[in-house]
Amino acid sequence: MNYKRLDRADDLGVVVYLEFVLNSFIVIWPLLIGILSVLFYRKQNSKQAWTGGSISWPKAIWLFYTVLTWFIYPLLFVFHPDVSSFYVGPLVIHLISWWIRGPLELIMIYKWLNWKPLYGISHDLFHLLLMIVAVGYFQSFDLRATGMDAIAQLLLASIFLSTLAETYFAFRFRSLRSQEETDSHVYFASTDGKWKRVNQLTAAVVLVLMTTLCFQSILLVRASI
Repeated sequence: MNYKRLDRADDLGVVVYLEFVLNSFIVIWPLLIGILSVLFYRKQNSKQAWTGGSISWPKAIWLFYTVLTWFIYPLLFVFHPDVSSFYVGPLVIHLISWWIRGPLELIMIYKWLNWKPLYGISHDLFHLLLMIVAVGYFQSFDLRATGMDAIAQLLLASIFLSTLAETYFAFRFRSLRSQEETDSHVYFASTDGKWKRVNQLTAAVVLVLMTTLCFQSILLVRASI
């Protein structure tokens, strides 16, 4: 355990408790994504749906994978006493980038109603470049990494994969969304036939990423035994 990262926590009990809480959230993270995906899917396909239109199952899971795993999940690693600075640095940069975009995107979608896929694509490409530079600067790639550092490295790899996927999905959404859907502020792929290929690819990507999350949970449980 790297206690130097928590020099403010002189009490060992505080450090142990913090580690237990963070580990617990990492383990149950896939379950949290699943629960929120189900709730949102039901809401968005009901008569009381929010702005965005109906949504397919793959896209509901994808939405909450990205929201939770890009905006919140990295914090569990940033504050974890066993994750070295080689991985904390890129994760902090990732969080700053997405927390600048996220609130602005929400306002543009639900208040100003003027969000365009091209805005997201531009940020996705910028973010990919930013993360490549960050990983290179902090030297965050090491096949010999073990423990929490290995799990953090898996998270960084997942961030790259999911950002690439999101960039492609945004391009496809931009090309397939009709003018009528644009005027109606549709932001999600539904079960309509024209979204079939997109939903199939999304399901495949979600399967890989959720499996990776579950694998991270298993690695953590095994390391804690």
